[in-house]
Parts: sequence; C-alpha cells; structure tokens
Amino acid sequence: MKKVEIDVGSNKLLIVKGGNVTVVNPPMSGFGEQVAVWINGKVDRVDVK
Repeated sequence: MKKVEIDVGSNKLLIVKGGNVTVVNPPMSGFGEQVAVWINGKVDRVDVK
C-alpha cells in the first residue's frame, strides 16, 4: 500500500479509488453541489450541480 501526504490547508474533495487519488476542486463560483455517485462500493463519478 502506498502512502501520500495531503494538504489539509486547502478545501477540496479527495477520492481514493484503486490506489489512486483524484482531486475534485471546489466550484469556481464558490457555490454549488458536488455529488459522489457510488456504484458497487466505489465512486463512479462526481456530478456537479
């Protein structure tokens, strides 16, 4: 298992899937929803509303 360091001083979502980390940044406007869609116990995608 590999380990990574994260910056806890920045606001963002981090998704760990299959040993990889995907960063989802906040909406540019500063407002909105980001919904993680789970399928079979794994994040399939992040929908932005």
